[in-house]
Amino acid sequence: MFIISFVIIIYIITLNWIIGLLYVIILFGLFCLEIHRRKVAKRNKLATKAISDKTYSIVNEIVKSEKDIKSLGLEDKLVKVSNENLNKMKDSSYRYDMTDSNFWCTRNIIVDIFAIIVLALGMHMMNINMLTLATYILLFTYKDNLYELIW
Repeated sequence: MFIISFVIIIYIITLNWIIGLLYVIILFGLFCLEIHRRKVAKRNKLATKAISDKTYSIVNEIVKSEKDIKSLGLEDKLVKVSNENLNKMKDSSYRYDMTDSNFWCTRNIIVDIFAIIVLALGMHMMNINMLTLATYILLFTYKDNLYELIW
């Protein structure tokens, strides 16, 4: 699939070098965005894992030493601490999911704006006889190729 996508990019560049150049520029920008997304996702995943490990260890200790906790009267305090840690874990997981979702939406918006630009540029090029209708249809047909190459 990956090789086919690159063959399609070369085909687009041979059909029209201006739109092909725009295609390559957008593709480079989306690759940079994807590299940044992976770095942020890795950082968020490590933070979420650290918080969840801490929460699970506290819960395990509470379960193991249930009798000691009752005899010392620490139930209310431990309930409060465990609830705080569970809320931190939930917030961290939510932050991870929202960040990933924001990157996904940004990528889709960029690809859609690119499709609109290609549409307008292709119409203009057809008006000045730099592009035929058949070539224009082929170029616009392969606009979704960016969705498959990135992410």
